[in-house]
Amino acid sequence: MSAFTAALALACSAPDLNEQPDLVTVRDSLGVRIVTYAAGPFDDTISAVPLLTIGQEGQPDYEFFRIRSVVSLASGNVVVANSGTPELRFYGADGRHLRTVGRRGGGPAEFGFLSTLWVRPGDTLAVMDARRRRVVYFDSAGTFARGESYAADLSRLPPEGGCAYPNLMGLLGNGVRLTRGWQCMQLEGRDGKRPILTPIILVRPDRQLNVGVFTTGWIWERGSPTNPRDYYALIPFAGDIKYAIGDESIYLSEGSHLEIMVFDAHGQRSGVLREDSAPPRVTQADRDAYIAERAAAKRPHPEDVPFPERFPSYSRLVLSYEGELWAQRHPRPEDEVQHWVVFSPSGQKIRRVVVPDITVESVRGGRIYGHRSDSLGIQTVVVLDVGH
Repeated sequence: MSAFTAALALACSAPDLNEQPDLVTVRDSLGVRIVTYAAGPFDDTISAVPLLTIGQEGQPDYEFFRIRSVVSLASGNVVVANSGTPELRFYGADGRHLRTVGRRGGGPAEFGFLSTLWVRPGDTLAVMDARRRRVVYFDSAGTFARGESYAADLSRLPPEGGCAYPNLMGLLGNGVRLTRGWQCMQLEGRDGKRPILTPIILVRPDRQLNVGVFTTGWIWERGSPTNPRDYYALIPFAGDIKYAIGDESIYLSEGSHLEIMVFDAHGQRSGVLREDSAPPRVTQADRDAYIAERAAAKRPHPEDVPFPERFPSYSRLVLSYEGELWAQRHPRPEDEVQHWVVFSPSGQKIRRVVVPDITVESVRGGRIYGHRSDSLGIQTVVVLDVGH
């Protein structure tokens, strides 16, 4: 059981002496623990000066293209999942290239499409190959251990209507996999808007368990059914499902409210983290900035597609190696930094953190591991100090 889930189960019997005064904890009629925290300023700033930078144009071992994950190991080594190659690249704590593992192909340690990388207990590395519907395992030195297919976990018969393919979301402990079913647009909607529903399923060795069906966004009905190519369009700033996965816990937000649901390894909801406020409203300046950005990219925004009243809640959830939950608030168009709410493993203390504009991939040992791109799209791995 993760520290966070254990705390959710035990909080009522053992008071937390370090509980923040702006946190209110109650239980609903089903016994689910709900922690509500007040809105507050983001005044805890993480330094933009990297502790380590990895990347050098013209050096193949240090050039990156389509980074999917950056993780660290107990040894201090850094592993980068470079999807464009596709390879796992190992670097020392000083940034020196150690070895490269994998390549494109159909062999045991090869990938069709390197989708993401997870660190498992004992620093075992699990790599998802979405094209081959396969998880490939390596030890911490990059030695191939085994591969296993998850194709049988996924439904192969699509429902009627517009649907996105099912896929693997992540791994829990003891061989439990979390999968996403067919994401399908619903034919019933309000004011020309149609929701997308996403079923989430736990696949255990003996059976499958339904976590639930979640609303992940809206589609706008634009024209006539006789013109299917120009019939639907995505609503800007529409909420989407965000999640993080621990050994025995799932953290999930549907995207429209400042609320994160916590589920145990059996798919049962065990807690809720909720801010006593709403996401900011979408202003005319926000709309204008979005329209201008689309025009500059030669992808004009259709005039008849509406904007939501409010921004989504979160754009990313990241679970640190030590059990802290990092939740990135959805950025506004003018934001040059990121705003994260960080929950302690007990769920009883939070930080409101300002992070430089990088893609945060993982957090371990008081450090953030991620990457950034320059104006030419060249990627660099960066490591930042989390601070206190």
